[in-house]
This record gives sequence, structure tokens and C-alpha cells, in this order.
Amino acid sequence: MSFFLYISAILSSLLCGYLCARVLASFVLPYLQKRESCFQQRDMLSEANRQRDLILEEQKKLQEASFSSLEEDLEDEIALKAEGLKQQEKELEANSQKDLELEDKLLAREEEARLYQLQVEGSSEELEVKRKEMEAHSEEILVKMSQVADLDPNEAVKSIERNLIAEKLLEIKKEEKQATELLSSLSNKNALRMLDRVLSRYSPEFYWPKPVNLVDVSRQEHVKKLSEESSRLLKDLEEVSGVTISFIADEDRANTCGVKVVGGYGIAKEASRLTLENLFSQDGTSAWGRFQSIYDNYFEKLSKEAQVLGLKAVEQLQLKGVHPELQKLVGALNWRTSYRQNQWYHTVEVATLAGILAHEMGEDTDAAKRVGLLHDVGKVLDYKINVSHAIISGDYADLYGEKRFICDALMSHHADLIVETPLAYILQTADCLSGARPGARVNLEEGYQIRLSAIQEAVHSFPGIADVAIMNGGREVHVQVVNRKVPEKALPQLAKDIAKKIEEMVNYPGKIKVMVTRIFESVKVA
Repeated sequence: MSFFLYISAILSSLLCGYLCARVLASFVLPYLQKRESCFQQRDMLSEANRQRDLILEEQKKLQEASFSSLEEDLEDEIALKAEGLKQQEKELEANSQKDLELEDKLLAREEEARLYQLQVEGSSEELEVKRKEMEAHSEEILVKMSQVADLDPNEAVKSIERNLIAEKLLEIKKEEKQATELLSSLSNKNALRMLDRVLSRYSPEFYWPKPVNLVDVSRQEHVKKLSEESSRLLKDLEEVSGVTISFIADEDRANTCGVKVVGGYGIAKEASRLTLENLFSQDGTSAWGRFQSIYDNYFEKLSKEAQVLGLKAVEQLQLKGVHPELQKLVGALNWRTSYRQNQWYHTVEVATLAGILAHEMGEDTDAAKRVGLLHDVGKVLDYKINVSHAIISGDYADLYGEKRFICDALMSHHADLIVETPLAYILQTADCLSGARPGARVNLEEGYQIRLSAIQEAVHSFPGIADVAIMNGGREVHVQVVNRKVPEKALPQLAKDIAKKIEEMVNYPGKIKVMVTRIFESVKVA
């Protein structure tokens, strides 16, 4: 029994302890925690208030210091402003004093001006009186002169005016002549200096390719075949290419036979020559039947080479915007000659010289090189277009987008179009320099002299010829006639007759321009 009581006591104690623990956990511990939290909040609030007070105190001190600094700066600025105002007041006082002095001077000047005006008015009245007296004296003198010379007074005045005008005109003509002579002398000197500088800046390579238009025929079987009337090779090739092909046979020496290829399109001429060389290098005549394919291959190859040469010229001259068709025409000049001068090399040389000339004269170097490059492209096509190659060059340049002033300069370089611009003169000068340079053109001296003599003989066959000047390699003939023997109205017909006479008597390439001048001068030296 006691054991059960002991167990019951223990269980009761445990139950009581559990209940007490629950009460403590449910009521006492939360209360204590809440109380502790309240204490902590109060302490934190107190600390925060303390920190706030400290921060406010520091901010107050900073603001007081800032206000103090601003007050000092403001006082300094006010002092400076006050000093500036005092200075301005002094300057205003000084300016006011100056204004007063200037006003006094102005009043004095106005008084002087008034006095001068009165003097001028008085002088004007006196001048008017003198003028009337002078007119009266002039009329009196004119009347007396007219009575002495038995002339009307108006006629006498007109006669005096005419004499004075004639004297002044004579003086003006003398001065004009002197100025013209001085200007011409200075221009010639400047031009020579400029040409010296241009030539010193240009050092060309004088080794240029020589033209070849003859194909040797060394095989007897080929000579025999070509000699036959039934042979169609040369005629058929001539029809295909458009060039002139002729067989040259030496009856005494058969081994000197050949075929001459001339005229027509330069690329077609060279393709024909290469075709004939190819055919004549082979044994027999069996390959002659396929001359068309051989010719086409050469023509295509040379056309591509012409395009490359045109592009090379453009790149060498550093030009831009040149149409590919114009480049091809420039390249085709490689198989065109003038006086045995290779025209592609001539074109590049003219463009180079034109660029140097333009630089010396202060003109557009790109435009100068452009006209130099394109000035002779018409020579590629002049075999089928019966006008001057300069006109063809200008038309094709216009067709492929070149500017108008470029086209005009191209057409003017052989006087087909009269254009008096620096660019036109630059092109003409560069063209003459390239053509007249020693070694540039291979002319037979004897034939050249014969042509000049024939031109002079044709001109001097007409009466009244005073002087003849043959210029530009025989392309221009300047004729001066005696004014007493040839009237002015007869000049157009005389120029026409001289040109016709030259056509009949002289064998020459291209065109010859005839200019007839009649000069009448009356000079007196006092």
C-alpha cells in the first residue's frame, strides 16, 4: 500500500511540476521577454535620441560655419562692388568732363563751319560771276575767230573738237602700241621660262616601238599561190578586217616578196598582219582556209590588250571616271601611227606634259591630263568617219559623259573649233612639244622640204603676196598680202584659191589651214 502511495506522490509531483512549467512557459516567460524587449526599445530610443541630438548639434555647427563663411564672402563681394561703383562714378565724371569739352569743341567747329559756309557761298557767287564773264569772253573770242577764219562759230567749235580728238586718239594709239609690244615681250619671256621649267621636269624614254606593216613571204609555194589570180586569201582577209592588203612581188628577186597591210582599224590591221605571219610560217597552204578563226583569235586578244593599255594610261596619269570605251580607244592607239610615231606613247606624253604645264600655270592639272589623254582617240576611227580626228575625239568624249569644256578643248587642238581658254592652249602646246621633240617623229627630211617648197610655190603663184609663214609642221599656212595690190573684199576668195592650189600641187597628209591677212598701218612719229 505504501508503494502505491509513493508512486502516487511521485506522479503528483511530476504533474504539479509539469503544470508549473506550463504556466511559466505560457505566462511568466512571455512577460519577462516582453519586459526585456521594452527595456531594450527604451534603451535604443534613448540612444537614437542621443545620436540625433549629436547630429543636430554638428549640423548646427556646420551651418553656423557656412553662414559665417557666406557672410564674409558677401561682405567681400559687397566691398568689391562698392569699390567698382566708386571707380565707375569716377570714370563717369571724367567722361562727363570729356563730353563737355567735346561739346565745346563741336560748338566751335560748328561756328567755323558756318563761317566757311558763308565764305563758300560768297565764293560761289563770285565764281558764277567769273563763269558768266568767261562765257561772254569765249563767245566774243569765237565770234572774232569765225570772222577771221570766215567760219560759222559752231563749225569752229566742232573743228577744234575734231582736232583735239584726233590728237588724243593718236596719243592713245601710241600708248597702246607700246603697251602691246611690252606685253608681247613679257609674255614671250614668261612662256620661254615656263617651257624651260616644263622640259626640265620631264624626262621621257625615247625608245618607242617601231610600226610594222609588211609581212615577208619567203616560201616559194606561198609566193606562187599568192601570185595566182584565183587566190582569195588576201581579198577575203581584206573584207573581214576592213584594211587594205596588197601583195608586193619582185620579179628579179623572188625572195623579197611580201604583203603590205595598211589603213583601217589599228587592231584589225595588226590582227591581219599576225594572221598572215601565222599562215606564212606554216608549210603548205592547207591552213589558209581557216584564216577566219585565226584572225578572230588575234583580234580578241589585241582588243583585250587595248583595254589593258587604256587602263594602264589612266592609272599612270592618276585619272578617275574615264569611261571603259574611251580607255579602249586610248589603248587602240598603240597600233596607230602618225609620222611613224606611236600614238599611244604620244598620247601619254601629251597628257603628262599638259599636266606639268597646267601646274606651272596654276590651272586644273586633272582636266589638262584628261584632254591630253583623249585628244587623239579620233585617230582610231578616222578611217571610217570623214572628218577631222579632233572633231571625232570631242564627239566621242561627249558621247561617253565627258564635260562640255573638255570636249571643246579636244576639238580645238587643231583649230577645228576656236576656243580661247587656258585649257585649249595647254593642250595645243603639249601636242606641239610632243610632236616637235627631236626623235619623236621619223620624217624623211627630203620629203618634208619638198612639201614645204611646194606649198611656198603654190602661194607665191598668186599676185600681191608679201610674206608666207608655214607653221605647225606644214599644217598651217599664214599668208600676208600687200594692201595696195589686194583689196579687202578679195581676201575670202584669195584664201579659197590658195587652198585649192595647194590641193592640186602638194601631196600631204591630213589638212592644211590657210590664213590670209591684210595689214594697213599709218604711223607717224612726232
